[in-house]
Amino acid sequence: MTWGRVDDGHYDHQKVLALPRRLRNAADGLYWRAISRCNRTLSDGLLSAGDLELVDAEPELVEALIEVGLFDRDRRGRVWVHDFLDFNKSKEEVLEEREKKAAAGRAGGLASGRARTKRTPNQKPTTRRNGASSKREAPASSVVEPPSRPVPSEDSLGVPGLRPTEPGARLAAGTTRKGR
Repeated sequence: MTWGRVDDGHYDHQKVLALPRRLRNAADGLYWRAISRCNRTLSDGLLSAGDLELVDAEPELVEALIEVGLFDRDRRGRVWVHDFLDFNKSKEEVLEEREKKAAAGRAGGLASGRARTKRTPNQKPTTRRNGASSKREAPASSVVEPPSRPVPSEDSLGVPGLRPTEPGARLAAGTTRKGR
């Protein structure tokens, strides 16, 4: 996940104040949605036609942002967030950072695995029920909690030989089960 940077003086920046008052909030909202979209797609500030549609960019708002210099339009007609890379990480920087974090995570996982497999001299590998061996057993409680409610017996169902868990198990007339 990438994050866009917000200047704490943006609200009274000359470009924002230059937006027509009747469009200012909507245009500024579009500006920040566009920055969010560019960070999500790692587009380095380029807004495709699909991106503009996704962020509900009305042509009047786009033109207002271009007019004050918050958006740019290049010779090919493409729309860019002005100076995006001056304030946000480039695609290359984000991918490099992600790879470094992934490598560090892999290294940490391997180190953790090595640390867990070290045994004391008297410790022997154990075998689990599924046949897999482990060099260390997880500590487990020897206390087994009883069920929180009693399981009905055959007699309480009123049908001899019928277990409560079998399909068709019903209570005998005049008997009730708590919680049902």
